[in-house]
Amino acid sequence: MIEIAFEDDNKLMVVTLNRPKVNAQNSEFMAQLTQAFTQANQDDNVRGVLLRAEGKCFSAGLDLVEVLSLDEAGQKAFLTAFDEAYSAFYFCEKPIAAAVHGHAIAGGAVLALMADFCALVDGPAQFGTTELAVGVPFPQVAWDAMYTAVPPRTLRKLIYGAALMDFPSAYEMGVGDVLTQNPEEAARGWLTTVSAFPSETFKHTKQQMRQKASRHFDAPNLGEMVRVREIMETPQVKEALANALKR
Repeated sequence: MIEIAFEDDNKLMVVTLNRPKVNAQNSEFMAQLTQAFTQANQDDNVRGVLLRAEGKCFSAGLDLVEVLSLDEAGQKAFLTAFDEAYSAFYFCEKPIAAAVHGHAIAGGAVLALMADFCALVDGPAQFGTTELAVGVPFPQVAWDAMYTAVPPRTLRKLIYGAALMDFPSAYEMGVGDVLTQNPEEAARGWLTTVSAFPSETFKHTKQQMRQKASRHFDAPNLGEMVRVREIMETPQVKEALANALKR
């Protein structure tokens, strides 16, 4: 599901999303993502992290089949796991580059944007934060992360538009750092450059970049979790989610 490999020659940890068919993010996915980035953060031998994926999708976001099946306790556990996974990723002190080779939708788009460097494939793959269209409340942790990733105007278009677009269109809006035929090569190139910088200086600089979001991640809003669960239980949202699964 989440595969981890260590490359001794360049001291990179390679984290690969591999949950066929679309790398949907379920509870186990979240737990393994937390473990991967916690490990990267604690291992002094790791100088950088390459995030990549197998299959046609980078990630299509949350596993809506699982989300719809959860009772109240299950929803609470899922939201907690989501917070933990995205926090471990976002606040990992090592350089992280995402090689986005295929569709990045909803939570998949957020994962891509949370990296320090995001390389998008120059092709027909689809990008979009579609949460509003399918009735899923946008988690505050994702909001906080995206504030530092895209300009405010782009953020509004992504969230309120809730639409899919091809990667060139997304890049033109301000999404990602490079549009290329070979995103993994670009991501590795960036990591080679940045991982050669003094690690303590990079760590401090990244902490400054992430500072605005740190308050929420350090103390998750339990009231928000309750409100999200309430919204997910409304008939209109359940219908929207069910319709999304039929597509």
